[in-house]
Amino acid sequence: MEWWKKNINEVVEMRIGFRANEKNRAKKILDRCNKKGIQLDKFIIGKRKTQNKWGLIEWRQPTFPLINDNIFKDKIENFWSKNKAVRFEKGYYNNCVGCFHRNPIFLKKMSVEHPNKIEWFAKQEGGKNGYWRSDIKYADIQKWNIQTELSFDDFNECDSGYCGL
Repeated sequence: MEWWKKNINEVVEMRIGFRANEKNRAKKILDRCNKKGIQLDKFIIGKRKTQNKWGLIEWRQPTFPLINDNIFKDKIENFWSKNKAVRFEKGYYNNCVGCFHRNPIFLKKMSVEHPNKIEWFAKQEGGKNGYWRSDIKYADIQKWNIQTELSFDDFNECDSGYCGL
């Protein structure tokens, strides 16, 4: 948003790649839009002596072409698998293996499936970098003992917080 403010600073149409099964994600964004369908967000609009001055600014009009065209994950994977070098391997459930919106139990499952990738998230935490989450550290998630074997099918979009399937 800072880049937009500095370089564009006018309402833009933003095409967001949510799939047809992710209408709930689109709704969350649309619920933050005004009657004109434009999203407002807080931006720094000035400075006071000791702090920033914040205000709401119209900045994007979100559209959802994959939802509008009824495109699901299988069509996307089929398109990219034909004579193209794109592969969807990062995570069965989502391309961001360490998504901080995820349930910690799900992140533990991801740490078993992709230990090196979760390790990257853990190494980023602490010091001046801060933490991905306020409730638990990734290093602590990695240390959990698994009580029962979970399948990715044990999780649904409600487990993700924001990203869905």
